[in-house]
Amino acid sequence: MRPFFFFMTKPAFCRKGFILLSCLSALLILTLAQVPRAFGATTYYEMTVHNSFGPGEFYGATPTDGQIWLLTDYEIEYWQSGTLKKLNSVSAQGTYGIVLLSDIDQGKIHILRPNNGTRFYAILSDSKPPTTQPDVTTTMPYNYFEWVFLGSAPQTFDMSWIDRWDFLTRMEFSNLPTDRAPYGVYGAKQGQSTAVASAAIAAYTTQPQFAWLGTEGGGFSKKLLFPGATDPIGWITRNQFTGVGFAKNIGSFTSALDQIIAATTAPGTPEWEAGYQGTGPNWTTAGFRVGYTEPLSDPATGTVNDATAWTAYVSFTKDGSGNYTMKITDFTLYKFNAAGQGVPIWNAVTNAGGAVYEATEAQGVLDCIWISSWNNLAIPWPTWVTNLGANNANMMYAIYNAIFSGVIYKDKFVNNSPLPTTGVWTGYVPRIVGVDTYNFEILVQGAPVTGGLGGLMNGQDMITLQDDRRKAGDLVNPYYLELMRTQEVTPAYLYPSADMWAFKGTTGDPPQLGIQSGALGPGDFGDNATLDWYLGGGGGQTQHHLYVSSDTENKCGGKIPCHTTIQAAVDAATTGSSLFIAGGNYSETVTVKGSKALTFNGNWDQTFKNQNGNTVLTQAPGVEQGSSLTLQELHITP
Repeated sequence: MRPFFFFMTKPAFCRKGFILLSCLSALLILTLAQVPRAFGATTYYEMTVHNSFGPGEFYGATPTDGQIWLLTDYEIEYWQSGTLKKLNSVSAQGTYGIVLLSDIDQGKIHILRPNNGTRFYAILSDSKPPTTQPDVTTTMPYNYFEWVFLGSAPQTFDMSWIDRWDFLTRMEFSNLPTDRAPYGVYGAKQGQSTAVASAAIAAYTTQPQFAWLGTEGGGFSKKLLFPGATDPIGWITRNQFTGVGFAKNIGSFTSALDQIIAATTAPGTPEWEAGYQGTGPNWTTAGFRVGYTEPLSDPATGTVNDATAWTAYVSFTKDGSGNYTMKITDFTLYKFNAAGQGVPIWNAVTNAGGAVYEATEAQGVLDCIWISSWNNLAIPWPTWVTNLGANNANMMYAIYNAIFSGVIYKDKFVNNSPLPTTGVWTGYVPRIVGVDTYNFEILVQGAPVTGGLGGLMNGQDMITLQDDRRKAGDLVNPYYLELMRTQEVTPAYLYPSADMWAFKGTTGDPPQLGIQSGALGPGDFGDNATLDWYLGGGGGQTQHHLYVSSDTENKCGGKIPCHTTIQAAVDAATTGSSLFIAGGNYSETVTVKGSKALTFNGNWDQTFKNQNGNTVLTQAPGVEQGSSLTLQELHITP
């Protein structure tokens, strides 16, 4: 699974994302400590756990140190009232121990090395939780990170928001190796609110295609319990679910499949021609083209197993009963030559008689795509899937990401745009010989060029791409989009294929929001790293939604509270509130004051069900010192 911090002249949330007219200051507390330095010795990494919940951030409640339980299978030590304590001795590793944050002096913990532990949970509860791993069925709010060790050497680190997301967290690494930036960030940027992010997700669940994400009518998510919290929710996507048949109920997913079918069969779609060997148009009558620079074996016999990359066309059909079948055409394996280019070594047309490989909904292929793994496929597996070898999940990573991210709908991909040969693309070397147009792999990972990778999407690009799909009504998973908005540099692990969309924030100063493949590993941490784990986003009070419409007859489509002027809504709002503004011209003078942080979100229709209106402010809102304002989806036209 996957997931930093520093003093900056400007808080990160003032630099990225939407337009901020003014920014609230943020206090960052950096914990640095010297630790013993040798892999293989019985040493430790020091981690400080911070209660960073803002006032009322957890659905109106503010968890205290005496309500935060730390559950782990790591061997750790800490001090309680000056006395050294230990949890999980070497002989007891594999079991979980638990301690209250309020019992740990200054929140400081030593994660001892070598270590066979894997996870560290933070659980919100008035009473002591069981000393077993929580799962998605529990009503106690929790979150965790996963950091695997090989002996004393740390391997990949993931801040996991994939199983279920209950509240914002943030991990900061300091004292990293000298060839990295001095710090790195995973998870939520400062000043975010759990309730704000949750409300953004909840807003989607009233739409039929996103009902699967809700808590009612068969929705996957879970109502939680915590003293003083009003209707807390554990948001669940089932991206790690075991079972067959659930994905058919994900309306936004099946809608995307229907769009793929329509695009594949639309008049004018280029005919697929045998012999493309992965170099044909991105969209053909055989589907959309995906690829990945990871090994797979040939699906016919499984004996061609020295490939270093693969491509294929992916399409779907739907029978009269509404059942889907996935088809893989023109499957091609490549081996990189000395120039780093993939040369075909096996192709389904030339080596397998034009075989088209299929998996059906009844076999569980939809569920497999959703979890980015073949593990939900009914047994026995089709022979061709087994023949792909131990890395067979790479195919599902690529297919899930192509559908879910919306890359397959990006203009340069759809239109087979040629790659530029000047500027950043100078020196372009195709990963696959003969590929000189945009393709899925290039949009994901960039393309080899002199001095680096050209065309690499960065994190804001991904947010923009997802937002474009939202506006077009084609968003597949709003959970990912809205939680990504809370991120700083490196995202928490939001879904299985995050291996493909992993962020890395350990290079550059300040680190840039950007995408690259591969998780943080041993070379990124070194022996000196110190950790600061922040529980809660520090974003303050619970967000409130207010609605604004000058149409007095429709009364905001029944949404409450409904205001007829923006200023009236501003005056009624508390910090962290979002004002949803219907289309229309607003000529009033608006001023945000009283140390409020607000968001104006416009272009809604009069029912507030669709964002297809046109909200126009005839003068820019004023923002007094100490307040801030974020503008989304509206126009200022004096």
